[in-house]
Amino acid sequence: MGIRLVAELRKSVDAYAAAAAGTDDAALLGAPRSLHRRYEMMVRTIRPVLQEVDEFHKVLYVVYHKDLPARDFAKIAGTSADLVIKAEAITKAPFPSGWNQGSGLRTAAQELLAAAQSSGRNRQGGTRRGNRRRC
Repeated sequence: MGIRLVAELRKSVDAYAAAAAGTDDAALLGAPRSLHRRYEMMVRTIRPVLQEVDEFHKVLYVVYHKDLPARDFAKIAGTSADLVIKAEAITKAPFPSGWNQGSGLRTAAQELLAAAQSSGRNRQGGTRRGNRRRC
């Protein structure tokens, strides 16, 4: 079950990164919802809760519960740098000794970081509203 949740989270992270890099407001509206839902499902399986995972969730919570309902797409797209910092902290966090190191969580943390970094690089290109290139 855990591996499936990690794979589903990965797909949602990739979709979020693509939406943040693009110009499709509908995709940017839906991607954080999917990411948040998948993240919540996975977090429920992690015990004890890691502080670093909780810190990542705090950023995602603001996107999902505040920026998304306000349709503040610039703010949503601008979260990528903070998500990279929080995802990097997860990759460096010491997992509790009782955790199965083969559970896929370490791999998932690395994939989460890679997706967050990819989203950040895509945002630097500047294709969302306010940053569109003029002809």
